[in-house]
Amino acid sequence: TPSEHCASPSELREIDVVGGAACAIQVQVEQSGFVSIVHPGSNYDRFQPDSGEILRVPWAGGDFPTVESGCDAPCEVSGLRCLCTASVFTEAVFARADTLPSPAEDDAQLR
Repeated sequence: TPSEHCASPSELREIDVVGGAACAIQVQVEQSGFVSIVHPGSNYDRFQPDSGEILRVPWAGGDFPTVESGCDAPCEVSGLRCLCTASVFTEAVFARADTLPSPAEDDAQLR
């Protein structure tokens, strides 16, 4: 279950890659669109809400959840930010090393 894989941040590195196990986490979306990872049950400050550990992420069409819009599902209002449920899946993206895309093709696929 996701909770078995998310008991501590170190377990995020130990997810069963072959089985494609999922890990339920949350992201806190800042008013700027930057996010921070929130790991419920973690003892690490950097994985707590309002940690200040923010990351820039690309948003499709530049749209991201905001408090003004009510933090649409799967998000909820948390102070001046949106707290959203997310899932991490670890699985092979490329099946064969001899068919890897060029860096430009790879970048285009990730957007």
